[in-house]
Amino acid sequence: MSIAARTARARGGRSPVALALVLLFIAFNATVDLYWGRHAHELPALAAQGAPIARVFQSFAVADRGYFDHVTKAELGLYILNSTLTLGLLLCLLAALLRRWRIRVPLQIITGGCMAYQVLSYWWCALLGGFPAMDEKTLGHFALFVAGGLPWLLGGGYLAWDGAKVAVAALERLGGGSGLRNLGANERASLSVIAFFAVIAYTLELLWLYHAFDWPLQTGFWANMARYYGMGDRAYWDQPSYFEVGLESFNVFFIVSSELWLGYAILRRRAYRWPLELCIGGFLTYSVIYYFTVKIAFPQMFTQDIASYAMLIVPNLPWLFGGAWWIWDAGGTILKAVRGAD
Repeated sequence: MSIAARTARARGGRSPVALALVLLFIAFNATVDLYWGRHAHELPALAAQGAPIARVFQSFAVADRGYFDHVTKAELGLYILNSTLTLGLLLCLLAALLRRWRIRVPLQIITGGCMAYQVLSYWWCALLGGFPAMDEKTLGHFALFVAGGLPWLLGGGYLAWDGAKVAVAALERLGGGSGLRNLGANERASLSVIAFFAVIAYTLELLWLYHAFDWPLQTGFWANMARYYGMGDRAYWDQPSYFEVGLESFNVFFIVSSELWLGYAILRRRAYRWPLELCIGGFLTYSVIYYFTVKIAFPQMFTQDIASYAMLIVPNLPWLFGGAWWIWDAGGTILKAVRGAD
């Protein structure tokens, strides 16, 4: 599709594939996903009684019992977010697509990025844990495991990609900022945020990952810091699991890498830096909200008091606010470009 055609679609058209995907995801959330959330701990009994949806989950259980009879905080946390935040984004995107609002372009990128993050982070945690909810490690079981999340990964990826195409076309038509010799204040701020996240990831977070399962055996300053943070989340002290190791390592190895890519795109004045920033902001914000959701719903604290909840929440706010700021900054820029393409 040419730049002119993409900007024309941004002004008045809409992607029928995107609309179909959004309707499909909403329908699934309102039926199958809602059923799973209401009956998560009684699916084996319902399957034995012949309940159709429970039987479907039973058929996938050999590849992932986390969605049948070994439900954990990871699956329940995703359900809570799917039935609230993700569903809310999908409904807003549906309205924007039907009404042809220009905000549908950044909404597609955010929603698609969050959906892709759900699947990839879940797969990553399962991989690091050795697929503990899988009956047998055979090619067929792995294929079934991947098939369970692939529609959401591909669908979310398509939404983000389709929105990014329209955004880049509008940005390129307006010059994309490539003619500016000096970086703007927001771009310099983005580079500072990227540098901060990278330094923390490749020092403190890597150190925590190295000692994730033996912190109580360690001594010294960093062991004391891990114990102190354990007031809010003992999984980072003496109750670790591959859920926390997975989220932390996914951030270090994948999210930070995408942030460094964003830094390169900013310095090289690439038009795609704005949809990239928006997508990164979306799944970074989503990752923090996911972590908070699980830890508040299933707290791991020495004592559940205000100080413990403050220790859980406050140290993670830079990532929440940083991701939210990227959403605001890039989303506003893309929206202005789409409007300016008229």
